[in-house]
Amino acid sequence: MDLSPGAFAKSFPSDPVFVGDSIIVSFEIRNSGNESVPNAFYRISRGDGGPDLGNNAPIVVGPGETVFASDVLTYAAPGNYTLNLTLDPDGAVNETDEGNNWMTTFIVVGDV
Repeated sequence: MDLSPGAFAKSFPSDPVFVGDSIIVSFEIRNSGNESVPNAFYRISRGDGGPDLGNNAPIVVGPGETVFASDVLTYAAPGNYTLNLTLDPDGAVNETDEGNNWMTTFIVVGDV
């Protein structure tokens, strides 16, 4: 089993993004291993000290399969933020490569 993220993207209602806008964050969860992962979890650190995003129910990722997931976030203050996506954040899945479970992207939020 080996989970890795891919295609970490952001979708905005407007460009630039403003305080209070709903931002859709979508990404791929890839399993390049030859066994199914019945309990894939993710965590997205928002970069503003707010609560992390993540799934409460496990996502099943079959061998060689890629599944898509998304979450929605908003920011209360303008600024430059770093979003960190981590798959298997608690290390529950015994993987062949534990070092490829994260990806980073950036977002700029303007004042209204």
